[in-house]
Amino acid sequence: MISDIKSFLLTNQTTSQTILKNTFWLGTGKIGGRLLRTILVIYAARILGPAERGVFSYATNLVAILAVLTNFGISAIFTRETAKNTTEIKNEILPTSFFLKLLISCPALYL
Repeated sequence: MISDIKSFLLTNQTTSQTILKNTFWLGTGKIGGRLLRTILVIYAARILGPAERGVFSYATNLVAILAVLTNFGISAIFTRETAKNTTEIKNEILPTSFFLKLLISCPALYL
């Protein structure tokens, strides 16, 4: 039973199974991330109190805005290019995208 589930979720056998498996892992990741975020906010609100909760909320919102501004679609381009290119080009794309994200993120440190 467990080995069947393990083989279904960890190996690619057919196209439909791969799509179902990827949907499961993406959904699990989204739900898990939102659950952890909810627990963090509830815990922080309980520990910090009303005054410090405002500061915490401000900081989390600032980080969310900066995360959007510093991405500029680099992750989507990286995913697209690595999916369609060969291994030699993939070894060039990863350092380039990392450097671009680092370069774009530097001005965000001064806000």
